[in-house]
Amino acid sequence: MNALLSVRPEFVTRILDGTKKYEYRKKVFIRKDIDRVIIYASSPLKRIVGEFKFDEIIADTPDLIWEKTAFDSGINKDIFFRYFYGIEKAYAIRIKHVIKYQNPLHLENLYPGIIPPQSFCYLPQINTLLHNGS
Repeated sequence: MNALLSVRPEFVTRILDGTKKYEYRKKVFIRKDIDRVIIYASSPLKRIVGEFKFDEIIADTPDLIWEKTAFDSGINKDIFFRYFYGIEKAYAIRIKHVIKYQNPLHLENLYPGIIPPQSFCYLPQINTLLHNGS
């Protein structure tokens, strides 16, 4: 099973260049069978731009998540705490093995009828993504 993650373009760039090694979320996948995370760059790009594997999801208070991950966050402290304002439990997905697609893909071409999620959604595995010329 794959998870499709909507990510703002400025953060996508940092994930793809390796400077952002954690993706922060207020909610995270419950399923334990996620094989890979498909990166959907939100507006204005609106394309699937790559994928990554992950090796752990850290769940804790925003303060402790920042303390544990700040060095590899790829964002500044102000942005982090603005995102988690008023939230008691934060999640940090530790990104491993990123693949940048040479040709960004339209979501509709791969999954007709799927609407880009606000945060994430589950997708069945398909081999098309692995053969994107990456």
